[in-house]
Amino acid sequence: MTGVVKIILPQLNTAVLSEMAEVCLTENPLRKAQGKSGTLEHHVSVLEHFRGTKDVDHMVHVGVLLGFDERTLPEVIECLSLPHLIKETTSRGFLVAIVTGSLMEWKAAFKRAEVTVLTAATKDILNRIVYELQLEKRFLLK
Repeated sequence: MTGVVKIILPQLNTAVLSEMAEVCLTENPLRKAQGKSGTLEHHVSVLEHFRGTKDVDHMVHVGVLLGFDERTLPEVIECLSLPHLIKETTSRGFLVAIVTGSLMEWKAAFKRAEVTVLTAATKDILNRIVYELQLEKRFLLK
């Protein structure tokens, strides 16, 4: 089985945030937030409304579980240059890894990848990560 799956997502304590907003703020950032509650889009939107700016990517951390062959996965890990754990599996020639970072770090990794010579397989995996993290389509590699 190969693939890319989000496994580490931010979690907002919406009950506490809502209560604090009602007492201390002029508006509740949860009311204006976009996206379904509990999604990455929702978390980013809440923080943007809280801060009043779209510059919150450094505060939102996500991690993905990657499962690919032993020839391709190390190149992906090296290209991303993000904190990771990598492990051999019981299937010969197959590795799994957990890679984490803030949205800002993920976006910087994809910008670096745009100017790096990569195999088609590595580009495919990176594009699957972009899709899984719901990053802007401009990070898709050609």
